[in-house]
Amino acid sequence: MEEEDQEILNKFLPSAPIERRTLADIIMEKIEAYDREKQQASKGEITTPPGLSPKIIEVYSKYVGA
Repeated sequence: MEEEDQEILNKFLPSAPIERRTLADIIMEKIEAYDREKQQASKGEITTPPGLSPKIIEVYSKYVGA
């Protein structure tokens, strides 16, 4: 193989593998994050969902119950 061809090949196919995130990796990360949130909730820690004010949770818990 000529040197010029080798340079082009190295440009498009580097010898060091690049770490890639697959759909399965993303899904597993989401599942693990969900499991961590559930574990925190079971320990009595209240996690506030995005877009929901902590004050709403406080008032609801006080007057309606958990």
